[in-house]
Formats: sequence, structure tokens, C-alpha cells
Amino acid sequence: MIVVVTWETGLFAVLCMLIGLILCFFGIRLLQATAFFVGVYLGYILMYSILGSSGVTNNYALIFGSLGFGILVGLFMILLLKCLVALVLFLIGFVAGWYLGIWILSWVEIQHGSIDASTWRWIVLVACGVVIGIVTACLPKLFLAIATSWVGSYLVFYGIDVFAQTGYADAFQLILTGHAKSFTWTNAIYGMLIGNIVLAVIGILVQLFITGRGFDITPTKVKHSSKA
Repeated sequence: MIVVVTWETGLFAVLCMLIGLILCFFGIRLLQATAFFVGVYLGYILMYSILGSSGVTNNYALIFGSLGFGILVGLFMILLLKCLVALVLFLIGFVAGWYLGIWILSWVEIQHGSIDASTWRWIVLVACGVVIGIVTACLPKLFLAIATSWVGSYLVFYGIDVFAQTGYADAFQLILTGHAKSFTWTNAIYGMLIGNIVLAVIGILVQLFITGRGFDITPTKVKHSSKA
């Protein structure tokens, strides 16, 4: 079957893959960029939810309004790195934990069927986000590598699936809305989920031993040593 992808969707997919690769392999070294991307994501989701619940139906207003607000939040995140490093680390970890929750729910859906209770889905997602966020703020170097590699890996495979159409990208929305019961979980999706964690592990190792060497990150400061 020939997959038809519009230029807007294709561009979005390519951006997801590029940003994903940056986060996966250079999340520590390019910490300001990481903070910006996470801020854009958080701002976009927040404003999109607000506009959607307010009855805004115009797609351009939803997308560009949310994106504009996300960019502002991203810039604010960069400023926060100057004075509230721990908060930025927590938010980066929270996003990573959020995606970890989605990954866990994906396997639960495959093995045991859909989680019908919306409350439990959100408890899993928020709990994973808060726990990983706190740990990232307390143990920055290690868990920043884990968090950025995990989020980056997810974005890479999300972008790939826009073209491959395995259903991996669709599973994100279906799990959040509780409609995954009607979703067909194929071997291709199994492969995407496994590939997600394999790429994340590779990214973690690359950051800890290659690209992230020489960076001293604590809950109060970020310092780079030129000797490394």
C-alpha cells in the first residue's frame, strides 16, 4: 500500500527525527537546546489543550497559536537555566517520564488489553513523570542522559512511523484517550517499541562516554571543563 504524506506532515516528521537525534546523542552537550525543545513541547501541549477546550476548531489557530506559545515557554526555559537549574532538570525528566508511561501502557495494552479507567491511565503517566523528574533533578548527569535519550528516541521513531505507518504514532493518542482496545497491535509495532529502547540505550552510552564528557551538572549549576 502506497502511503500518501502531505508536505506539512512530512516536514513535521523530519523535524521530529532531527530534534530526536539531537536530544538522543547531544542532550547534555546542547543543554540549552534541550531546555528549549522541552519548553516548546510543554507550552504547545498546554496551549493546545486550552484552545481545544475553549472551542477553537480552526487547525491553523490551534497549531500556530500553540506553537507560538510553546516557543515563548522554550525561551523562558533557557532563562531558567541561569537561576533555576533544578526546575529545568525536573521538567526535562517529567517529559521523559511521561513518555516512559506511554511506553509502559503500550506493553500493557498489548499483553492485557485496554486500560478502561481514564483515571488510572493519567495516574500512571503523571506518576512516571514526577518520579523521573525528581530523580533527574537529584542525579542530573546520569538521568539527564537517560531522559534526553529516551525522549529523543521516541521522537525519532514517531517521525519514522509517519512514513512507515505501522501504527506506532497513532498509539500515542489512542492510549491517552482510552481507545486502544480497538487498535491492532502488530509485530511491526512490537519492533518499533523495542527499537525505541535500543536507540535510547545507545544514546545514553554515547552521551555518558563521548558527547557528554566534561560537563559537570548539579541541581544548581552547569559547568563545562575544557580538559575533557
